Amino acid sequence: MLKRIDNAVPTGTDIVILQPGGNDRRFFVTKEQRAANVAAMERRLCDRAIKSIVYDEEIPSQYYAFDFIHLTADGHAFIASQLLPRVLATVDRRAMVASPRAK
Repeated sequence: MLKRIDNAVPTGTDIVILQPGGNDRRFFVTKEQRAANVAAMERRLCDRAIKSIVYDEEIPSQYYAFDFIHLTADGHAFIASQLLPRVLATVDRRAMVASPRAK
């Protein structure tokens, strides 16, 4: 993800949800390397004035498909329910900063 972050996030983007996923774990990257990659992506986005929300929580096993890699529809709904309050809080903060009344 780190190599693709600049091209994958177009100019004009306000908020990015980063979900590092399990590829790093599956391909034998250390926890420290994985954390450094996520931090580097957050820095790159911050340097571009883009807010980032990192979703790296453990997903309960019942939300995985039979391959234990991909998510079911319920799994996607679960993640959306977890992300919604964080996205709304980020949007609200950005609106407060941009609001002329906030000054």
